[in-house]
Amino acid sequence: MDMKSIIRKYIREEIGSRENFSDDESLYDNGILDSLKMIQFMLFLQSQFDIVMDPSLMTVEDFETVDRIEAFVQNSKKAGSANV
Repeated sequence: MDMKSIIRKYIREEIGSRENFSDDESLYDNGILDSLKMIQFMLFLQSQFDIVMDPSLMTVEDFETVDRIEAFVQNSKKAGSANV
């Protein structure tokens, strides 16, 4: 399963989102994510994709859409492997 599929599956099953949303749809504007759900989601991303999130490098926009979340995770993975 690719990264976007894993992210979408988690949002649908664990956060309880409606079934259909596009990868470029705002997860905040459509009520899919809020601050409490975001904390849960961030913990999932860290464990699922073996990344460490640096709060000083994160913005709300990084988690606005599935596309942006995927890009953030990819960049975090690259940054993590550069520090090894």
